[in-house]
Order: sequence, then C-alpha cells, then structure tokens
Amino acid sequence: MLKTSKYVSNLIKHFKNESDPKKAIAMKKYMRDQFPFLGLQSPDRKELMKSFVEKHGRDYSDDDLLTIYNQPEREFKYVAIELAAWQQSSKKITLPESRIELYEKFAQTEPFWDTIDIISSKLIGGHFKEYPNQIKEYTDKWIESDSFWDRRICLLFQLTYKKNDINIELLFTFINKLLVNDNYNKEFFIRKAIGWSLRQLSKTHHNRVFEYIELNRNNLSILSIREGSKYLKKTLI
Repeated sequence: MLKTSKYVSNLIKHFKNESDPKKAIAMKKYMRDQFPFLGLQSPDRKELMKSFVEKHGRDYSDDDLLTIYNQPEREFKYVAIELAAWQQSSKKITLPESRIELYEKFAQTEPFWDTIDIISSKLIGGHFKEYPNQIKEYTDKWIESDSFWDRRICLLFQLTYKKNDINIELLFTFINKLLVNDNYNKEFFIRKAIGWSLRQLSKTHHNRVFEYIELNRNNLSILSIREGSKYLKKTLI
C-alpha cells in the first residue's frame, strides 16, 4: 500500500471540503451508479485545482499520482490524469519510458469511458510520441487482453495525432483483429471506438477511410459504419 504524502493529504482535504452531496448523487446516477462522486463538476474542479496548485505547487511523484487516482471518489481520477498530463506537456520535465507503467495502472483501475478515453488519447498517445519503440510491446498485449477497455486504448491512442504522425496501417490492423472476434465486435464500447477512430481519421485521410469501410462493410457493425462515415463524401475525393 502506498504511503500518503503531505501533498496528497492536502489535496484530498482541499477537494473534499468543497464537496456537494446533491450534485454527487446526480453525477453517480449519470455514470450508471458505478462510482461515488464528490459532486464537483468540471469547472469547479478546475478552479479548485488552480487554487491548490497556487498554494502547494506541483511537487508530486508517480506514487502521489497513483494514490490520488486510487481514491474512491471519481473526481480524484480526473485530477490525477490532469496532473499527469501537465507533467507530460511541461518543457521542463522529461518523463522516462517507465512512465507508461503508471498510465497502464490508471487504465486498469475501475476503467470506464470517462477515464479510458482521455488516458488513451492524451496520456498514452502523448507518451508513445516520445517513445514509439514501446508501441508494439504494449499494444500487442492490450489488443489481446480480456478487458475490452485495454483493446479500446489501441483504437484511440492516435486520436489526436496530426496527419503525418498517424500509423494508419496499425489502426486498421487493430480493427481487423477485433472484427474477426465476435465477442470483441459485439461490445458496444469497441464498436463505438472503431467508428470514432475511423471518423477522426477521415478528417485527414478521407479516401483511406472510405475504401476501408467499403471493403469491410459486411464485417463492420452498423454503429461503426455510421460513426465512421459521418464526414465522408459519397465518393472518393
């Protein structure tokens, strides 16, 4: 069990002092009653984070981030992700290859779309830009995982990549692997992610997505086709 540092203790107290039980009930219900909440919506949470950082700075470790993430209230997961993302974007900090281990722990702790999507596209996607040599090792493992949330990461980590940074063939390989497994393809969050990844890719590679959907129309779900075709023209351009 990780020891709670003074920094983390102060942060937990700072957020809990501003909890709103009424909002917490509504937020828990919105997330299918799966997780407890403090009742802090995004604007309030970000203001609290700003005031906390102004007083306490950003002197936190990976263990601190994991301790924050492991708090029962869902908002602490968002806070940990935001703190980790700040480190990743800071020009003064060079994160090591081993940082992927923290992101993997995040992703495998009470996963749901609210955490997985930002962990995939921002944290893991950003990390793989710095350490592309790790992509194969981790995605080979995730795409075969029993957890569909791990498989969803493979579909989404390139979501915010610029046109020339996207490995199109890799994305298609992931989708193809999922399409041949009925158990994978029946899962809503996989079908949705396939469509989302194709839709995003179509913004920069219209014809590749158009051709892929036409070629695989009999295997793709209706949801994946609908989502993936949102920005497509009726013909190649």
